[in-house]
Formats: sequence, structure tokens, C-alpha cells
Amino acid sequence: MRGFGFLHDGSIDTLFRFHGSGVFSLNDTEQRNLEQFMLAFDSNLAPIVGQQITLTNGNAGVAGPRIDLLIARAAANECELT
Repeated sequence: MRGFGFLHDGSIDTLFRFHGSGVFSLNDTEQRNLEQFMLAFDSNLAPIVGQQITLTNGNAGVAGPRIDLLIARAAANECELT
């Protein structure tokens, strides 16, 4: 399962890790505070937006419920499903 990342290629998965890169000079406390500050802003996007899952022969038990959730959220007009 994947979602949006915080770098141009989606490779950084959390704001904490993004703020921990060499570009910023922050300690762990500053990183956590900045992460919480950034997460306080409303994006007007439903939490389901940007999530991805791949269904394979071996992961139906995990992927099936996630796909059902994606279908339900798309039916509620919270996202589009491809």
C-alpha cells in the first residue's frame, strides 16, 4: 500500500523524515514540532486520496479490504478510483 510522498518522486513517506534531510538543520524535537505544525493545516483532501494498493495472488487477505475501502470512499465522492 502506498500514498503520496513528500518529495517530487514520493520517496520520503513522512514529514518527519522530510524535515530530517540534510537541507534542514533541525533536532528531533524541532522536527516533530514542525511536523505537527504542518499537519495542522487543512488540505481539503480526504485521507483516502493518494492511496494505492496492488492486488496479487498472495496478498488478497490484506489488499481485498483496502480495495473495498477505496471503492466505498469513491462511492462517497471522496476520491476517484482507477
